[in-house]
Amino acid sequence: MKRLAFAALLTACGTTTGGSITQNTDTPLTAADIPVHVSAPTTEADDVDAAIITVALGSDELSTIALSGTGATLTREADPIPGNSRFVARSRVAEDKAIVLVLTDGTTLVTTAIVSFVSAPADPVQSSFTYSKTAIVADGQDSASVDVFLRSKKGGVPYGAHASLVGLAGEVLAAETVVDTEGHATLTLTRMSSGTVPVAVVSDGVTIGEQLVDFADPLSATPPTVMIDKATATADGADGVFVTLVATKPSGEVATRTAVSAAMSGSGNTVTTLAHAPGTTRRFLVQSTKAEAKTLTLTVNGIALSPIPLTFVPGSSSAQTSTLALAAATTKRGVAVSGTAACRDAAGNPREYIVLSGLCSGVPCSVDPFVFSPQSVLATNAAGEVAFSVTPLRAGTFSVQASCPGGFAMAAALVATPAFSVSQSTIVPSKASAIADDADTITVTVTLRDDAAQAVAGESVTLSATGTGNTIAGSPGTSAADGTVVFTLRSTKAQAKTLSASGGGLTITAAPSVTFTAGDPWSFLVTTNREQAVANGTDALTVQLTIVDAYDNPVPNVSIDYSATGTNNTFTPVSPQSTNSSGGVSFALRSTTMEPKTLSATWTGSPGAWSLPVAFVNVWQLRAKPAGVTSLERVHQPLAYDAENNYLYVATKQGFFRSADKGVNWVSASAGLPVGEVSFGLRNLIVDGQTLYIVAQTTNHPLAGFYRSNDFGASWTQQQTGIVAGGKVFSLARGAGGELYVSTGGASLAQAGIFRSYDGGDNWSATGTGTFVMLLASHPDVSNILYAENVNSGENVQGTLRRSFDYGATWSPVIGGVPLVPAGTYYPSVRALYFDPFVPGQMMANIVSGYSGLDRPWYSSDYGANWQTVATADGPNVRTSGYHRYVQSRIYSNKLGLNESNAGVTATTGDWTNIRANQGVGSDGEGMAMAFNPNDPNEIWVLNYNDIYYTFTGGH
Repeated sequence: MKRLAFAALLTACGTTTGGSITQNTDTPLTAADIPVHVSAPTTEADDVDAAIITVALGSDELSTIALSGTGATLTREADPIPGNSRFVARSRVAEDKAIVLVLTDGTTLVTTAIVSFVSAPADPVQSSFTYSKTAIVADGQDSASVDVFLRSKKGGVPYGAHASLVGLAGEVLAAETVVDTEGHATLTLTRMSSGTVPVAVVSDGVTIGEQLVDFADPLSATPPTVMIDKATATADGADGVFVTLVATKPSGEVATRTAVSAAMSGSGNTVTTLAHAPGTTRRFLVQSTKAEAKTLTLTVNGIALSPIPLTFVPGSSSAQTSTLALAAATTKRGVAVSGTAACRDAAGNPREYIVLSGLCSGVPCSVDPFVFSPQSVLATNAAGEVAFSVTPLRAGTFSVQASCPGGFAMAAALVATPAFSVSQSTIVPSKASAIADDADTITVTVTLRDDAAQAVAGESVTLSATGTGNTIAGSPGTSAADGTVVFTLRSTKAQAKTLSASGGGLTITAAPSVTFTAGDPWSFLVTTNREQAVANGTDALTVQLTIVDAYDNPVPNVSIDYSATGTNNTFTPVSPQSTNSSGGVSFALRSTTMEPKTLSATWTGSPGAWSLPVAFVNVWQLRAKPAGVTSLERVHQPLAYDAENNYLYVATKQGFFRSADKGVNWVSASAGLPVGEVSFGLRNLIVDGQTLYIVAQTTNHPLAGFYRSNDFGASWTQQQTGIVAGGKVFSLARGAGGELYVSTGGASLAQAGIFRSYDGGDNWSATGTGTFVMLLASHPDVSNILYAENVNSGENVQGTLRRSFDYGATWSPVIGGVPLVPAGTYYPSVRALYFDPFVPGQMMANIVSGYSGLDRPWYSSDYGANWQTVATADGPNVRTSGYHRYVQSRIYSNKLGLNESNAGVTATTGDWTNIRANQGVGSDGEGMAMAFNPNDPNEIWVLNYNDIYYTFTGGH
């Protein structure tokens, strides 16, 4: 074994064994050769106090050390002297421990050095204890728990220490208990004799601390007796209730050492424990400053006795806490003054009521000079207050008195000055009428007199007049010595006006009223039913003319002349007319000449004439096509009128257009739509205010699809998220809940389907896949019902219409009442579906086919389950029908001419009327589409191959 050559000198206090190593030999070391130093001869075994062990061997020679015995811990630390090893030793067990060295070569050497661990006594300063309670019944059963926490002087645990409770003269109240590893012990305290005893916590002869404990007398089974001298006291903080408690021991003697407490409900309470009296357990005096019902509860040795009801009542009313106040010290006779009063005792407790009365020169009046509202005897609120009003019945100096229970009273002075009499006072205008020109003036004199017809001076008076446009000068005014106040009145409103004067809470009304009349004629106010009429000698333009002055007051009895340019004009009644009492005349103009005219009117002496350009036209008016549109061909191009925003929309092969004047002028609204693409077409426009929805068809499939505009068509965006790409979009519909549907098709059924959106087209989800649908419609009343034409291409079965009850997932043919299609017949198609907006379940379908049994409108009243034909006036090949039901039931059939039936779905061929024949509308192609104004069913737009026509007369 290689030995180190070094010299170590240990000079610290403590014990040292061995000596200096000064040679390098191969002689084996012994324990005596190695100096070992222990810092302290004795160390407390509290796992905190420590001994420092230093060994004169470095870590290359010394592996570690060990201590004999149990409960020790060793921690290695760096030593400031090179070549030494340093260890910190602590222990929980008190004993001498030998130091054993373990060298790096595995050699174990037992030294003669000893570490002495001694028991650590508990330190009163570091230790603590707590009592669960300090009042215990001295019956050997009731007990208190005492938690003891012992610590040594250095804050460690004095392992193996004892804890006990000791009373007077060494009386052991809890036997010794060894603390646990945390230095904690729980002791149970009981005693058989009563008295207040200092109880000490003792640990192995050391007193940790002392606590006074009250050991109460044990009580007999007989319940304690509680006596009170009275049940009611005054809540003045002085009067009170004496309470006596008598409890007995099991021996029958009066128990004097008991734990007794008293508590009273409510607020403002004082409970005083009185000096002990012979033959009693305890005496109390309970007092309060709060008037209320209370309960007193006594608790004896921890047991609550039955509550004792007590009542504290208010004391006498006090000048310091009672109040009386009036909102004003002076008023007019007959004019009420508000006031408040409060009656309370010295402690602020409310009294029950207040009596109001009047005083004359400080003594009760023989007749009360006041009227009190709501009455003179008032119950107070929770604060002892009342609110009232007092009205003087006569003029004079008085006092209002408020009397409180117990005889206390308060008074407040009130002066009532003379007031005018409504019956004796007058309002006199200087004249009965004036012109309403804000210049002509009426002087109004108000004279105030009292009941004795004497003038009332110094009264503030306000004059008012009914109606509008009034200017009153001098209001408010103060009555002079003769009782008069003078005002002036002018107005800009022609009408009768009633005058009134108010002051001191009284109001005088003049009768009869004054009248302001209209001034000179100034201008016309004009209303007309419209500015166009049909030149048939029957349809009429009606005009209401009202003559007004400079302030818009109608002027009666003015002669008005009216005329119109052009020929064949008829006025009813004829000109001239005089304005009626409302300043107006009305007349109607008819003509048989189609031409623009100017309608004009004048009054005698007027500086100029009123005029209005009007026109007499044909029943149908040709509207110009939008610029750049060469043809209106294709049946599915939309035509729609938005009555809410007064926009007419039309979709063409050349784009989408909008008109703000019912089709006279058009602007392009195609920005964002794929205009100009091959086979471009727009279908199924849906209008929802400023939001528009449409589908575009084109052979350029990426551009085909659903488009939305949020700005009346000014711009469009394609919304395709969730729709299968690569196919055509054929149709668009909106469901009863506002949801949208589109149908698609393509080179295969994989690109076909029906898709639904609940967010206006932002996102779509498939509701029916592999389904080829040319025309799609959703019932406006029932969300889950969809209708389709041509479900799955190539079918040639019974009929062409299909219906789905599951949002388009599955379909079934609709054949009820529809004849079968013979083999080889031209494939039928549904050109349009219409739903009655007023009758649920009622609908129409236009079916076109080479088979005459299908070519016509079909009608169903049961959501499409069964159908019957509707007779038309223009035979087979019906392209478009409008089913229109607003003011009355009407059906329109639009083929090569426009026909109307008022017989509804029961129409026969003879029930139809041609409403376009000989009305200026040429035979210019097959009818494509119709639009209606929902607010006026007589406004109709008709679109055919080449033109758009408009009528405001229902085509008649």
